[in-house]
Amino acid sequence: MTTSRAHRALAEHRALDASGVDRGAPRPRCGRHGLRGARGDLRAASTRRAGAIALALAIPAPPAHAAAHAIAAASAPHPTTHLCAIAVRPHPPSTSARATGAPDSLEAWRRDTEAWHARRVARLTAPDGWLTLVGLHQLTPGEHTIGSAGDNAIVVPRPVPAHVGVLRVDSTGVVLAPAPGVTLRAGGTLVRAPVRLRDDSGARATVIDFGPVHLHVISRAGRRYLRVRDENARARRDFRGIERFPVDPRWRVVGRWEPYDPPRRIRVPNVLGTAFDAVCRGAVVFELDGVPCRLEPMEMDADGMFIVFGDSTSGVETYGGGRFLDAPPPDATGRVLLDFNRAYNPPCAFTPWATCPLPHPANRLKVAVRAGEKKYRDTHHPAR
Repeated sequence: MTTSRAHRALAEHRALDASGVDRGAPRPRCGRHGLRGARGDLRAASTRRAGAIALALAIPAPPAHAAAHAIAAASAPHPTTHLCAIAVRPHPPSTSARATGAPDSLEAWRRDTEAWHARRVARLTAPDGWLTLVGLHQLTPGEHTIGSAGDNAIVVPRPVPAHVGVLRVDSTGVVLAPAPGVTLRAGGTLVRAPVRLRDDSGARATVIDFGPVHLHVISRAGRRYLRVRDENARARRDFRGIERFPVDPRWRVVGRWEPYDPPRRIRVPNVLGTAFDAVCRGAVVFELDGVPCRLEPMEMDADGMFIVFGDSTSGVETYGGGRFLDAPPPDATGRVLLDFNRAYNPPCAFTPWATCPLPHPANRLKVAVRAGEKKYRDTHHPAR
């Protein structure tokens, strides 16, 4: 899929499966830190497994060539804008079907759901996971001193030296000029001269390493920020797991694709207080407890789709900024499996230093989705 500025803003929120938009998207990892990490390889693998098991329980499998054709047509990138959803064919009347597979298949689905959650937690708590975020500093044009001493414009944790040097920011980018006697490890190379810091809008950001502390520049909606990670962050050190609703096949729902012709432009807000435009090509239509619902995915590729949604539990039982959901691509008849047991918290539920997208108005459901992850006990962000 073509990477756009909106896509990059999203891609950071998924991070695992959600480890990175500060989401997680197909994960172009910046060095070993997975700086833009999100669902990526883990998401793709778990989505394929979930789709295979869940759809086997709920939906007759279409011919392989027909499914491939539907996915290829659906995921064709828009030339200049972010793909939100895809056109689909009509789907049978019932869109709230409960899976009714054999006990062995249902048990396999439960085991796979638990394995997915274990992988999600492992990614979240990894040395480059979202729990390591400890700082986010906007880089306005000009010069900014940086170091662990309190007299710097940007203060970062030790073992970063007291005075690292000066960040020079202009329209061309960001340059870090080391203070006299300071040696930097930039992109794995020791340097003592000024170094230009590539941001994460390209394939690889420049990472400055100080032992367990890592610095890099990110670009969001035309603004640059310095992101700070600390492998010894309190949030990572004190992590005690994520409470979830009981896994229940009732929340595995079959929906249908509804195309938008022409595609619609939607405005997606984020926790920074800004927003970006995305082009939406359709929606997943389904029912929950007899209530008609629809969700507009923000991203689609051959592995599946990414959805940000809110519901009536948001801010009460679940995170106030909504939750994320990955789903497999539609089958050849346009049916889509939504497994809300895998609804997960965005990175901003765990740290105030993430840049997560929030549900746009059309993705706020008027029903309680008591499935997936609950509100994290140590939520930091005011969107809680």
